[in-house]
Order: sequence, then C-alpha cells, then structure tokens
Amino acid sequence: EDGVFKMWYCGGEKCALGFATSQDGIHWDKYENNPIFGRGKGGEEGTVRQNNVLKHKGIYYLFYVTDSKDMYVATSKNGIEYKKYPKPILSHDPDSWDINMANNFQWVDSEGNWFMIYESQYNDGYALWNMGLAYGDSPFKWYKYGDKPLDSIQKGNGMFGGPWVLKINNIFYLFHHASVTRDNLPTDIYIHYSTDLVNWYGDDKGPLVTRTQPHWELDQTADPSIVEANGKTYLYYDGNDNTLDTGYRAWIGYVYYKGLISNSLAK
Repeated sequence: EDGVFKMWYCGGEKCALGFATSQDGIHWDKYENNPIFGRGKGGEEGTVRQNNVLKHKGIYYLFYVTDSKDMYVATSKNGIEYKKYPKPILSHDPDSWDINMANNFQWVDSEGNWFMIYESQYNDGYALWNMGLAYGDSPFKWYKYGDKPLDSIQKGNGMFGGPWVLKINNIFYLFHHASVTRDNLPTDIYIHYSTDLVNWYGDDKGPLVTRTQPHWELDQTADPSIVEANGKTYLYYDGNDNTLDTGYRAWIGYVYYKGLISNSLAK
C-alpha cells in the first residue's frame, strides 16, 4: 500500500495485535507502540488471534477470534487505531463441526457482496481443523453456508485450514495448509481452485510449500498470505514447532515467485 509493505500479526501466549512495515518485504520494523489492539487496546480486553485485515472504501476491517471461540470485527481509518464492533459476527457451535473458530479470509466482490472462508474445529473425536464458507450483507452481518465443512478441500483424511483466496478470471484459487494423515499435524501448503466456492479441485503436483528447514518449520508450513509487488509474488507463511513441552513456537517465513502469480494462473 503506497509503496510500503504492511503486516498485522498476533504474538505471545496471550495474543494481541501487532503492526509492522517494510520497504522491501523482507526487512521489517515493528510499530513502536505495539500492541495496537487487544489486551486492553481499542475496546478489546481479551486476546486477538487468527486475524485478517481487509481495506475497503478507505476503511480497514480487522477480523479476529477471541478466547470466546467466536469471530469479531473492528474498524480503523488508519490501520492502527481500531474500534471493536460489540457483537460477534460469527459464533461457534459446540454441537456442530465448527466448535472453535480460527484463521479466516474475507473479500468483497464488484457488487458489494462479502465472502469469507474460515477455519474451525470439528467435533468428531479427532478435533480436526476444517474450513467453511460464509456470506455477508456487510462486514457486520454474516451467514454460514450449509451445515458441514468444505470437504472437497481435504487432502487425504487430515485437517485443512489457513485460507487465502485469489480470484482470477472467475476462478477462485485457495491457498491453504493441510495434513494428509488423520491428524492436525504435520502440515504443508497447498492450492485448490473452484468456480462456485463450494466444490474445490486440487492438482497432483504435491505441496506448494513444504517443510524443508527442520530447525524452525519442524511440523508445519501453514497460514499462507500472498502479496504481489515489484514484479514478483511474495508468499508469507508460518513455520511452527509444536513439539515443545511448554507449548509451540512459530516464526514467519517467505518464499517468492519470479513474476505475478495472478498472471501465471490466468494462463
């Protein structure tokens, strides 16, 4: 945006929202007054995790999940000072497949319709993470699609989550992470495509970003985010180590594509 890379991220055991900027997409400077939202900032007393920021008509919309397991939205004019909308926009359902909401991605089409793919946890004995679809009249009013996850995204019989969507020539491309075993770990990053957001198709080429550096991406490459700038494509992702007795550790990594991925997918 305006020649500057911007990142909103959550960090710490009791997550709050941080902000950072970069001139080249690689070297980043944290905002000096972090955290900017959550844990008492911006009217949000609780945690702020699994966030996504969308700018629409001059307003920044921050979608995030709290310890309530529900999803909320906050608004900002400058991307730093946020005001919380008081009610959840999507609520978890302890008696269905979405018992604990997590990562999410939203966009608006040319007619002003809002769409969301979101991650939640299945109440099936395995507690696998899955993804569902929601439609919105506005950023404050959403409706879940159907009563089950988008099963056609599943690789093997494991989890699938961490959505990021590009729309190119009426085709939706979903970048996400998944596990091929009936578990939540390990995960790699894959791509699927769809024309209707309900029926998804993948390719047989394997993961797009896999675990190759075990000193930090031990059991996960996950949660892809894509930026096209300076004639190339940046894909940022989490590298995770979930084996620690004290919890897990996560880092941010990136890979790049020499060119604009939207141009290549359009062919």
